[in-house]
Amino acid sequence: MPRARSERIRQFVLEQAERDPAGLCRQVQEHFGITRQSAHAHLQALEAEGLLEAAGRTRARRYGARPSQQRRFNLPLAMQPDPEQVWSELLAPRLGPLPEPCLATLRYTVLALIANAAQHSGGQALLLSVARRSAQLELLLRDDGRGLFRKLAEDLGMDDPDQAPLELAKGGAGTSLLLAARAAGAFALTANGLRLERRPAREGWALSEAPARPGTSLELALPLLAGRALEAVRAEHRAPGGGDFSRTRVPVELLPGATAGIAGRAQAERLLAHLERYREIWLDFRGVPALDPEAARSLFVEWPAAHAGCRVRWLKASAAVSAAIAGISGGAAQPRVGQGA
Repeated sequence: MPRARSERIRQFVLEQAERDPAGLCRQVQEHFGITRQSAHAHLQALEAEGLLEAAGRTRARRYGARPSQQRRFNLPLAMQPDPEQVWSELLAPRLGPLPEPCLATLRYTVLALIANAAQHSGGQALLLSVARRSAQLELLLRDDGRGLFRKLAEDLGMDDPDQAPLELAKGGAGTSLLLAARAAGAFALTANGLRLERRPAREGWALSEAPARPGTSLELALPLLAGRALEAVRAEHRAPGGGDFSRTRVPVELLPGATAGIAGRAQAERLLAHLERYREIWLDFRGVPALDPEAARSLFVEWPAAHAGCRVRWLKASAAVSAAIAGISGGAAQPRVGQGA
């Protein structure tokens, strides 16, 4: 059986074990059209890996979800906690067996985010919580600092703090959070009255208002089986001939005002700010209704000409945006639609 199909079956088993475990073997047979023996083999394998619990024998054997577990730790940031020590001594020994891709993603995320909070949040305390469900891990980090979006705006000298979520999502302000967001099954960051979410099933990012509270809250859901390997995510951000994070994908609709259209050089320049280190930039125009000729020329002709070695491409554009790009004289924009970062 192809590996991808096998992983879908296994993830389905874990999800159903939590939602509706009755007749789990039969559910797998009917949903995937496989034999009872094949379905039972998947259940046995998941039990052996410690991801399912079982009772009874032979045909009377019943499978169900492992009891949910939650671990919470309060870390004093003033003492500069060592991320590796937190992982190896506090968290990892209490997680139980985990598939390697999920374990690698969780370790990377915990180390990166603890280090970031200790160095940059300006807060006094960090709450770290990991809850293990049948099908996924749920990670929460919450500090009491000044808020990531405010800090990001200050560090980048931005007049409009509402542009900070775009900087995070496009990779203009570092890569650790972006890598964690793209590897997770779901990601949400709440700070300074804004909530930025990424759900791969919904294709992209969403920004909304949130209650204004101190600090930053990060929530991630990591599928136990069907998650994305960190190396696969890194590969998506590697341009041909470039190194790690030499390619990025920019969710244009997060630019303030973009849902009414992109007009003029000023908006175009804000969109590509801080991306000079990338070799390949994909502008995702999903949710953007219009692009005026001045902005199109700035994005696809003037900015690349001023940054040798940087290529700007586009995808997910409406007919109006596509026409604006195609209307640039001389074909300098080289517009094309293809696989983005």
